[in-house]
Amino acid sequence: MELQELVERSWAIRQAYHELEVKHHDFKWTVEEDLLALSNDIGNFQ
Repeated sequence: MELQELVERSWAIRQAYHELEVKHHDFKWTVEEDLLALSNDIGNFQ
């Protein structure tokens, strides 16, 4: 996979998450909220 394709796919995934955030929370999450959710998910793997 080329770097540009990776960037485009990552952008599309992020946009899809923004749509879900707005649908379920009425606003896009901040970077801080994204990182908090990620750290919570990582903690749940243990």
